[in-house]
Amino acid sequence: MRIGFVGLGVMGRPMAEHLIAVGHEVRLNRVKEASAHLVKRSGRAKGTAAAAAERVDAVILIVPDAPDVETVQQLMNAAIGRGDGELDHAALIRTVDALSGR
Repeated sequence: MRIGFVGLGVMGRPMAEHLIAVGHEVRLNRVKEASAHLVKRSGRAKGTAAAAAERVDAVILIVPDAPDVETVQQLMNAAIGRGDGELDHAALIRTVDALSGR
């Protein structure tokens, strides 16, 4: 499976590593020093979220908050085709707190 992966932080990095380890083609957005080992293990570094989302079967987003999800989605809109899947793992703590009145 070809997977676009956006969000290589503390939570996303190990998830991407597992996907690569089981043989998925993972296209990684914004590879920094802490994630460079993923490219050595066959991850494909892409410069933008849109590039990571081009011609993939699914896109995984692991970004901190709802506005971040919306920003990344806008950047990827042209690359994501009809019927492509997106899995959002955003940590929406502030949004949930706002809705619950905390």
